[in-house]
Amino acid sequence: MSDVRLELETVAAMAREKGAMSQLKTLLNHSERDRMKRLCFVCSVFSVFFVFLASLASAQTITSYQLKIYLVGAATPISAPTTLPVASFVCNQAPPAPTAPTANPTRIVIDDVAFPLPPSPAARVCIYTDAGTGPLLSLPFGTANYEGTLTATNAAGSSSESVRSSFTRPGLQPGAPPTGVRFIK
Repeated sequence: MSDVRLELETVAAMAREKGAMSQLKTLLNHSERDRMKRLCFVCSVFSVFFVFLASLASAQTITSYQLKIYLVGAATPISAPTTLPVASFVCNQAPPAPTAPTANPTRIVIDDVAFPLPPSPAARVCIYTDAGTGPLLSLPFGTANYEGTLTATNAAGSSSESVRSSFTRPGLQPGAPPTGVRFIK
């Protein structure tokens, strides 16, 4: 009988130890889970921070555009590129009605990248208006056909040229005939 009792006490002691071990394992598992949660949170914060830094580095602001004007099909521009500061463009404008063919242009229109088509309901544009002495109005009148391109520039460098857009500068014919014409002796 004492052997049975001793065996029962041994089993009870082992059960108590097992319960304590089980509680200790549960406690360690909770601590490990909490530590993993904290580690995941810290990693997430760092990931967001690095993505933010990368987006800042890749999204540098455009400072100017280089306008190049070519004769149709020519490989080199007819003159040195003209720098158009970003400040000379008015952005978030409704797109003007297209004119075809474009003769005697006074404006340059580009897509406004701050307001792209989706998710915006309507595309917006930026418009440069030649003040009268700028690169568009200083071209000579005549029968030449021209093509123009823009290159975006920032502190890191320049983009490739845009697709060429064609226009002409035939000049403007007088509207009304002269009045009061007399021939005298």
